[in-house]
Amino acid sequence: MKALKGKQGTLLDIGSGDGRIVIAAAKAGFKADGVELNQWLIRYSKLSALFNGVSSKTNFFRKDLFQFNMQKYNNVVIFGVDEMMHEIEAKFKKELKPNSSIVACRFPLPNCKPIKTIGTDVDTVWLYETPLQKQ
Repeated sequence: MKALKGKQGTLLDIGSGDGRIVIAAAKAGFKADGVELNQWLIRYSKLSALFNGVSSKTNFFRKDLFQFNMQKYNNVVIFGVDEMMHEIEAKFKKELKPNSSIVACRFPLPNCKPIKTIGTDVDTVWLYETPLQKQ
């Protein structure tokens, strides 16, 4: 959330897991959605959003992230793995509108220059803005 300070609008958490980022984003004022393959994590996330009082500001979708259209989002968070970052970078370039923010956690986008880096080691977060700048 520190990387998104001052941002607003819609947020997508790719691979949303237990929903904690989506819920934190909704509490911070975003209309926040998560996309996740694991149906049990989707159910848990929906219950957690309800218990946290943000279910009206959140949605969770059970979909393959590469089949999920990101065009309506102006903020995206991803905890990716190194092997997928080239492909997701291309998807960001194709689908995200100008001035969209991307927060990449654990692994950076391989061919892009971040506008900000926060943290160190496994807690490093890279902030990018579209259009993505080459390294």
